Amino acid sequence: MTVFYIVCHGETLFSKKGLMQGWCDSPLTNDAIEQTFALSNELKSIHFDGLDSF
Repeated sequence: MTVFYIVCHGETLFSKKGLMQGWCDSPLTNDAIEQTFALSNELKSIHFDGLDSF
């Protein structure tokens, strides 16, 4: 059986302010950074055969 894990990018300062982005990298918010570390701890025990980004 194939299992897919789909993870969305975290909230940025631009998105929090309702600003358009795409030509620059807006920093992640503190909440997004905390969520990223929490997600990484959840995914540590999972073996991945491959990774891809879109």
